Amino acid sequence: MSFLARLISLAGSANTLRSGLDKARMIAARVTTTVETFETASFQESLEKAERGDATAQFEIGEEYYFGRGVAQDYGEAAKWFGRAAEQGHVRAQANLGMMCALGRGVERDSIEGLKWLSLAACHANQSAVRTRVTLLKRTTPEEQAEAQLRVTDFLAKRPLRR
Repeated sequence: MSFLARLISLAGSANTLRSGLDKARMIAARVTTTVETFETASFQESLEKAERGDATAQFEIGEEYYFGRGVAQDYGEAAKWFGRAAEQGHVRAQANLGMMCALGRGVERDSIEGLKWLSLAACHANQSAVRTRVTLLKRTTPEEQAEAQLRVTDFLAKRPLRR
């Protein structure tokens, strides 16, 4: 094959490749738009349930804000929704809120409140809470640990553990 023939062949291949890439970009844009539309509808549905007091929906909204899925990432909003679910006994929300309190992510750093929520979640054998709680116990004083335990006792007196 002559040099000119190879050059023409490569040019044709490049045009075919560009055309294929353009088609792939158009498909990706459509898929992205469809997913965003679905996420928005799903978020709105979950938000309505959360506002009516559904603990699972509150947890889901907290996760959306924490990870920035379908909404702008906002740790403060995440903590608010995790808090609402945690107050109702949602174990994963308790674990997440405890971690956020311990780190000061979205809320003011508060090791005692962090220990409270992590301890409550650990009662349900939430392994993430168990591990984080052990780490936090090493970084807190006996007085802080005692205060956290008082808060756990107070919480449980108002809302017994669910099994």
